[in-house]
Amino acid sequence: MRDSQGMRFGRFGRTRQLKVKSATDLKAVLNLDEAHWVATAAPIEMINCDSTFLKLLDTDNNGRILCFEVKDAISWLIDVFDNTDGITNGSEELSIDWLNAESPSGAEVKQACMNLLKELGADDAQQISLHQVRQVKLAIEKYPVSETGVVLPEATDDGQVKQFIADVISTTGGANHPAGSKGIDKASMDKFLSEAKAYLDSQPVADGQADEPQSPVACLQIFRQASLGASKLREYLDERYRQAVEALIARAGQTAARLSNVRLVEKAILYQANLLNFVNNFVSFPHLYDPHKRAMFEMGTLIMDGRRFNFSVRVFDRSVHSSVAKSGNMFVLYVEVLPSDGQRYEIAVPVTSGGRGNLYVGKRGIFLDITGRESDARVVQIVENPISLSEALISPFRRLGRTLTGKIESLTATAEKKLDAA
Repeated sequence: MRDSQGMRFGRFGRTRQLKVKSATDLKAVLNLDEAHWVATAAPIEMINCDSTFLKLLDTDNNGRILCFEVKDAISWLIDVFDNTDGITNGSEELSIDWLNAESPSGAEVKQACMNLLKELGADDAQQISLHQVRQVKLAIEKYPVSETGVVLPEATDDGQVKQFIADVISTTGGANHPAGSKGIDKASMDKFLSEAKAYLDSQPVADGQADEPQSPVACLQIFRQASLGASKLREYLDERYRQAVEALIARAGQTAARLSNVRLVEKAILYQANLLNFVNNFVSFPHLYDPHKRAMFEMGTLIMDGRRFNFSVRVFDRSVHSSVAKSGNMFVLYVEVLPSDGQRYEIAVPVTSGGRGNLYVGKRGIFLDITGRESDARVVQIVENPISLSEALISPFRRLGRTLTGKIESLTATAEKKLDAA
């Protein structure tokens, strides 16, 4: 079925949803009323996709992707690319010829690609891959001066300045560097110099006095632990140390500019490779109804009670999730997954066929995530609703039985209390 705006619809499950199979179909999403989208918001932590791609989509950084963010991403992607073959194919390799040099965004990405290829020593190349981009990105992030101005000791060849940086790190704790080690920034350096001055001002050293701190000032203990005496602190208060480090921090702008260049190319490739697939897990859900594919929000397969439950989703707040599930008509298992690495998490698993069988709280099984990793699993809560027609027919009688049993137990308990009192 095709409407007057070129939109194509198909039946998935019991609903009609937009077919999005090409970059041309992506343009149709921009004209589709959000009321006809299957999802209008999704937490990024529940989506199995490249984490950087999801963070780029989440432009307001609230941890949830909304309709306007998806539309903005589609508009940017269409503006950047002139040839959309890579979008339709989900390619992780970008060809410079595909970019739309007539648009400001496309021209910016093209220039960034050319700069990056030059940095890779491949000036004549016309393609660049996501793998290449991320190799360069990782190398830049390891630079001894980070984009935020965190400086590692190896940023300088001056042995004295190098030792100064090391001493600041050991006394103040330093600042985190993307390489995973500690460095110093302006704040930690200022703190160190301020503490050193405060200490020296409170402890004047007379001729012949031992070069050992004596006054109980705030920084006394950390200077002692670092074996920094008054003479070394006086040396560090020399303006040349501050100037040397500030000159290093000034290089942060160069690192930031290079990373910005790399991230722009990374964004273009990630959008090209993932946006079409993402839309098919947000605007429409064709993969949910395809037995040969996995939707981005699926977690894997639960094997329990001699059965395979192929659909499961991540749950972060079981109380909220179960309160919504109780208002539905589905039998839902809440299962705690215990991977061997110790990072436990919970999933919701609907039971949609057969009967309850031997499913109960505490029941154990195994869980196979989408990567094939096997983990121990245990049922921690059940939302009970009839699974089959036969269970639906006898459900009222079960509820009546539970009510009568509860009433009898209540009467028995009351009688026992009266007997005990007598």
